[in-house]
Amino acid sequence: MNKIQLHSGDLPGKFRLESTSISDLNTQLILAICSDMVASDARGFYDIKPHQMLVNKASFDRVKSIRDSASVEIEQIENGLQLSCTCGNSSKSLCAHQAQVMFNVMNREELRVFFDEDLRSQKLKEYAAQVGISSNENPELFFQVDYQQGK
Repeated sequence: MNKIQLHSGDLPGKFRLESTSISDLNTQLILAICSDMVASDARGFYDIKPHQMLVNKASFDRVKSIRDSASVEIEQIENGLQLSCTCGNSSKSLCAHQAQVMFNVMNREELRVFFDEDLRSQKLKEYAAQVGISSNENPELFFQVDYQQGK
């Protein structure tokens, strides 16, 4: 794996991970680019719910860390991942809120499917087969993913 390039944006709490996709993420990588302690074993860590989920973009409200809560956006862009957070983090590293969102998207299939094209294609093909659509057809012509209460 190539070394991940983390670039801070014009605003505090805004970062871009160059040449990185959701499928590139792992625990070691997230912890290496986060400035805060991440309590991934804390109660409720994996219970965050998105405010909005679109293909390659999501926003999460009330993401809680040890000290406070904030809103986080994550977007898969052409050349990497872009994250922003309202906590006002002024460091050159991701905050705990951004790390929590990355862990959730990485580990929860119902969130990851919006960012992982291969997983999304697999899930849509499975659904298409259940409703009798030929495997030769592109299921994205007939269906789209939608997030509804964790499903």
